[in-house]
Amino acid sequence: MSILLLIINILFILNSGEYHSIILNDRFDCIIFFSLVVNVNCLSSSRKIIDSEIGDENVLDCYIDRKKWSHPWIFQWRRSINNYSIPIASQFDEYPVHIDDLYRNKYSLLSNGSLKIENIQLNDNDTFECRLILIDRGLLDIKERYFVTLRVNGISQ
Repeated sequence: MSILLLIINILFILNSGEYHSIILNDRFDCIIFFSLVVNVNCLSSSRKIIDSEIGDENVLDCYIDRKKWSHPWIFQWRRSINNYSIPIASQFDEYPVHIDDLYRNKYSLLSNGSLKIENIQLNDNDTFECRLILIDRGLLDIKERYFVTLRVNGISQ
């Protein structure tokens, strides 16, 4: 048994297209033709940079309108630690907000979708992402995302 694996770590619009592979066994008597079509669509996203000081409190705004979507949705704030995206706060439709245990005493989700961070420290220096994921027939589809970079100045006041 053989496994053909295509890994695209970072997907760009340029990655759209057809991927083909022909696999021959050692005796050249078995041929497998493999084809894969990859479509990359742009989704709404934008970026903002916020400067903060150690010990400050700050609000990261998210301009995603959750009310305009008819399908069930998941609203999330995430941050990337060591190039791995970690959820901070999640909300399914109008159900109560879930804050990850690591962030419960420091982060809170405001009713307008903004993320409030208290007692900012150097380890809060990061890029945060708010995103809206639609759930349609069991499929998850990221429809909107908004990035905020929090730059923390190392001098406490």
